[in-house]
Amino acid sequence: MKSLVVGLGFGQLYVSILKRMGHEVITVDINPNAGADFTELTTAITAHAPFDTAHICVPNHLHYKTALKLAEHTKIVFVEKQVWKQLITGDCLRT
Repeated sequence: MKSLVVGLGFGQLYVSILKRMGHEVITVDINPNAGADFTELTTAITAHAPFDTAHICVPNHLHYKTALKLAEHTKIVFVEKQVWKQLITGDCLRT
């Protein structure tokens, strides 16, 4: 399986678990010192999509935009419940 982790603060936990499970893991973090594969999401999508799973671990106010960008390139997007509800209802008040 191919998994994308966006945000390596809290996301680092997912990276180690996914790798232990045998996933190919691609990482994105805007901080160039975080050690991510990419510092920009669009570049990661262009280079590696489609993804089996995507794990959004960025600050909460960025979840909706990030999930929306990943939705068409990912089978399963892990995101906070409220953002998921907005995605499926089309409510984009948080953008």
